[in-house]
Amino acid sequence: MILTKRRPRAFFTTHRVADRLAPQMRQAFLRALMESRSLVGPTVTEAWPKGPDAVFQRIPWMDLQIHWMRGFAVALLATLRASLKAHTPELSVEKQREPIARLGFSLDLNNPRAIKWAQEHAADLVVGLSEESKAATRELIARMFTEGIDPRTATRMLRDRLGLTPRDAQAVANLERALRLESAQRLVDGKKPIAEDRIAEQTERLANRYLRHRAEVIVRTESMTASNQGQQELWNQAQDQGFIQEGEAKRAWILTPDERLCPICEPMAADDKLVGMNEPFVLGDGLPYMNPPPHPQCRCAVGLVFPDEDGQFHHPQA
Repeated sequence: MILTKRRPRAFFTTHRVADRLAPQMRQAFLRALMESRSLVGPTVTEAWPKGPDAVFQRIPWMDLQIHWMRGFAVALLATLRASLKAHTPELSVEKQREPIARLGFSLDLNNPRAIKWAQEHAADLVVGLSEESKAATRELIARMFTEGIDPRTATRMLRDRLGLTPRDAQAVANLERALRLESAQRLVDGKKPIAEDRIAEQTERLANRYLRHRAEVIVRTESMTASNQGQQELWNQAQDQGFIQEGEAKRAWILTPDERLCPICEPMAADDKLVGMNEPFVLGDGLPYMNPPPHPQCRCAVGLVFPDEDGQFHHPQA
């Protein structure tokens, strides 16, 4: 497919807001993850004599999920609101008319629909994060029982690895194992073993590095998700206030036409892929999506399309 490089102004606004708010969102996500470690405490240590399942059950998963969800929802809503504000001066419902901001449109930054979206999307994120964390935690607990790690050290290890993927948690465990083997060998050789606090410091440093990377990967996607949703909220409010009528406009999935364009999004630059204001897009994977991104680190956005003089709708990149 040959794509034009033409992209509507809204595309660049969506990206600009996502890029500007990404550091704030990343910090909020990371803070929520790291602060939640304090919820893993003595009750986990006390459960150690009862076996792996008892230890796993003592981890306060519900409290962790609530803590993560609150932090994520605040960050998502901040980006959505910034996008909503940034897109408002640009929106004209017809080429001949003034932007709706000059025609009596009333912007509502506290619309319950927007708040509900942020809360529900944060909950969806937490479900995925929680399932990965649970899988990593189960593996770690089983390994610690096999290796005979003492309960206090084990609790510290669980706390430090909270929020990591199974792969990253395994990498931290490998470092800890290597340090302990080195310490044991030093003892055999008549040398001073590696201090316990030094082992804890090095493994925590690696765990934090993986956690920062995970927050970065999540935010690359979620900053665009929230920015796209902010524009959608603007259109919803414009419909609510009668500035956009049913059938008056369609939505276009706008691509970034370069070598990183994926086969899922590429077919969307076509007239027959335009959809109604409240209708989902169906992408190359056959699944419905209200807005980008459909996959991690997607850079697509959405634009409004109005009919030409003949009443026909055309994708701006087709």
